[in-house]
Amino acid sequence: MALTQLVYDIRRDDSDFRRAMTQAGENKPAQRTAFDQLRKNYWDRREYSAITVAGHADFGLQSLAKLGFSIEEHA
Repeated sequence: MALTQLVYDIRRDDSDFRRAMTQAGENKPAQRTAFDQLRKNYWDRREYSAITVAGHADFGLQSLAKLGFSIEEHA
């Protein structure tokens, strides 16, 4: 599993959204209510900037830094 998915797995949001919209069906008011409930009950997730990744420069740390991870390089 990729490091980014350990911090934030977008598949969870996708699954929750699809399930809510499927249950609401074509009923627009029910869709709005389902979406509102998803927002009100959204799980707390960490931003990449809250995570420090330590390692060697050749580990690809610069790519992680571009995503917003805090980096601690070791020699």
